[in-house]
Amino acid sequence: MFKQIPNYNYQINEDGVVKNSKGKTIKQFKQSRGYLTVRLTKDKKGTTFLTHRLVYETFNDTIPPKYQIDHINRNKEDNNIKNLRAVSDTINKMNTPPKKNSSSIFKGVYRKPNGKWRASYKFNKKTQTIGDFSDEQEAARQYNYYVTLKHPNDFIYLNDVNPVFPSTPYIKKTLRT
Repeated sequence: MFKQIPNYNYQINEDGVVKNSKGKTIKQFKQSRGYLTVRLTKDKKGTTFLTHRLVYETFNDTIPPKYQIDHINRNKEDNNIKNLRAVSDTINKMNTPPKKNSSSIFKGVYRKPNGKWRASYKFNKKTQTIGDFSDEQEAARQYNYYVTLKHPNDFIYLNDVNPVFPSTPYIKKTLRT
C-alpha cells in the first residue's frame, strides 16, 4: 500500500519504494554509511532524504526529538516499516555490531594492559563496567547476560558465544536486587 509523503508529491510503501505522481519508481542511492537515500523535488528544488526516515514518518508519525530510526535487524537496506523503530541514541548504539578496530572480536569487550578482558557498555553516556575476566569469551557471555538482564525489551546486539550461566560475583549480586 502506497501512502502520500507529507508535503511532497510522491508516494512511498511499507518497504521504502518511492513513486512520483506519474507512478514511476524513483531510483535510490546508497550513501557512504550504507543507508539508502532518495532525492525528491518540490518547487524545482531537490532534497535528499534517508529512505528509512521517510518510511517511518509516513507510516507512523514525526520522529520524537533526539531520537533516531533504528533498523532492528541491522540491515541498513531493509526499510520495511516493521524493521524500523524510533529509539534514543544509546539504544541505537546498543544494536550495532562490535567495532572492527577493537582489541576483541566481541561487542562490549576489550583487553586491558594487564591482559584481562573487561566487559562493559555505555548507557546514557556513562560506562557501566560489568567485570574483568581472564577469558575473552567469558567476558562476552557476561556482556550478553548483563545487557539482556538490564534491557529485556530492547533489540540489542548479542555476541555469538555459547551461553553459560554467569558465575561472577558482580552478576550474582545484580540478580539479588
